[in-house]
Amino acid sequence: MAREQSLKILKEKKEKIVRDWADAMQASSPRYADMPKEELEADASAYVDGVIKALETRDYSELFELLGRVARSRSRMGFKFSEVERALMRGTEILFDELYGMRGGGAGRETFEAIKKFLSVTDMAYLSLGDSFIDIMEKEHSAATITTLGAVQEELNDKEIGKRSLESVCKILGFDFGALVLRYQPGAAAEYPPGFKADAAFFVTVAGEVFDSGKIVSRDTELKGTNGIVAPAMSPQKLRSVAGIPIRARGKIVGALVLASPVHRILTQHEKDFSTAIANQIGMYYENARILKEARHRADYFKSGYDELMTILSQIGAAVYVADMTTYEIIATNKIVEDMFGRDLVGKRCYERLQKDQTGPCSFCTNRFLVKDGVSTGPYTWKVRNTFTGQWFLCTDKAIEWTDGRLVRLEVAFDISEMENARSNLEEARQLVELYNDLLVHDIHNYVGVARTYLEFIANEPAPSEKHDEMVRTVIGQLDRISGLVDNVSKMSKAHASGQTLMDDRDLAAVLDEAVHEVRTAHGLGHVEIRTDYKRGVHFVKLGEFGKDIFLNLLTNAAKYGGGKPMDVTISEGDLDGKPAWKASVIDEGRGIPPEKRNQVFRRFERLDSLSKIKGLGLGLTLVRSLTEIYGGEVLVENRVEGDYTKGTKFSIVFPKVKKTA
Repeated sequence: MAREQSLKILKEKKEKIVRDWADAMQASSPRYADMPKEELEADASAYVDGVIKALETRDYSELFELLGRVARSRSRMGFKFSEVERALMRGTEILFDELYGMRGGGAGRETFEAIKKFLSVTDMAYLSLGDSFIDIMEKEHSAATITTLGAVQEELNDKEIGKRSLESVCKILGFDFGALVLRYQPGAAAEYPPGFKADAAFFVTVAGEVFDSGKIVSRDTELKGTNGIVAPAMSPQKLRSVAGIPIRARGKIVGALVLASPVHRILTQHEKDFSTAIANQIGMYYENARILKEARHRADYFKSGYDELMTILSQIGAAVYVADMTTYEIIATNKIVEDMFGRDLVGKRCYERLQKDQTGPCSFCTNRFLVKDGVSTGPYTWKVRNTFTGQWFLCTDKAIEWTDGRLVRLEVAFDISEMENARSNLEEARQLVELYNDLLVHDIHNYVGVARTYLEFIANEPAPSEKHDEMVRTVIGQLDRISGLVDNVSKMSKAHASGQTLMDDRDLAAVLDEAVHEVRTAHGLGHVEIRTDYKRGVHFVKLGEFGKDIFLNLLTNAAKYGGGKPMDVTISEGDLDGKPAWKASVIDEGRGIPPEKRNQVFRRFERLDSLSKIKGLGLGLTLVRSLTEIYGGEVLVENRVEGDYTKGTKFSIVFPKVKKTA
């Protein structure tokens, strides 16, 4: 009787329902407001026709097909999920409010509310969760995902969700009793109606038949549980109809929806299809809920262990961060990393925030060593100097599985700057010891050997006075060389020992003038013309005690090996590591140095083939580079004439600028 009355109301009020719904849709969003009202009324009319047919024949297919067509149409028009959902919900409310208003209030209100809620979920089964929902209509888990996320939002537990779903199914299909049985959970996960005592064994038995057959179990015979079913204010009664519907999720049966009635009741094919779809939605909900619960538990467990690990590593001085191996985005850091690079690192790319002037992945990135064929390999340990802080780190990298299942790079790094500096200082000291040993053993031995030979000859062999005087001068020259060598070694030793601690602001022009004066007045060098081009009181740099010796060696070298031709001394603007500097140059017109051999002139005991006939101490340019680097400068070797090294050489010393001191 209720069904016939509802059909009569829907047919009589169809035009009003359609008109009200079209108005509600146009008022719900700007996109709907721009649509022709006739088109909206056509959709609403088709929806009401689908409801009428469902009531008349219990065939829901036409209604579902309509919803699918509407969803696809709205998707192509760029509608958002929230807009379509709101329009469908509003139409459902209008339709059932009209039914309720015509039939009057009373106990039926609860039924109408339940049906409205259930239909709203069914409608959403054909929509998406995001801004665009095309290609989503065929996804079995859409409604279940919505239900799951909604339950999480409302903080509903599994039992409450199961109870709500079961209640809706029983009311729509006309069953008085029901139970939701999960395969690996004892008893019933939910029961209907609320408050009745169900014979759990009966429902579990029917569910077992469903599990065994994998099909819908439907019987219309006199049935009775082991203890019967007792409902409130009802005497024990016999069941005459039962239906068991498999609950599937991701291809496997996870439970059964068991429905029972004291009256004869056979499910039509449409009702079987409908109940199967709903059962699968319930199954997907429980499966999604299980996955979410496991993920939450895993995340909590991981976070607890992660926080503990981060704290321990911070306490022992390790810098730790985690980054995505594909996007290079930083996922997590510990306090030490935050203190070095900032606290807003998460979500930023590691190469942009943890390194200096990087616009793409670092060339030394270890990702390629951490994964093979999609599987994490063993830890990879390496050493690197950070381009942002200048610190040396000993790093151990490992690809690990993150909470969401992806492989990420975990890096644990220890600051080894002090160790590296000590190693560098030790290596430098070792090289100095070797150098000093070479000087004493090689050079001084040679000089002493020559002097001894001449002295023995003078003592044992008579010779003309002219020859005797020449030999004495040779011996004195060798002794001068020994003295100069010892003086240079002493200067290098002192400079290395003091480093940059004893440096003062010096006028570079004044230092050059002193060096130029000594060369001009030196024995055997005064004939070489030295032209200067700079002014005093302008070019200030920081120099140590032996700053003058740098330029004195350059000038002496140019005077000796420049073929007696003039040389130029200039000061110009320079650049050192991106900072302004002064560039002091000594330019000769000698035979020049081939570009591929320029570094060799600074090495101890190196002799260039083209200069093999030129004699010298072999330490002057070594002293130049050593002192320059100790004082924070740089040595450059260039052609005097660009592109032609045979026209002479330009030696330049570059020091950072400093402001003039008072």
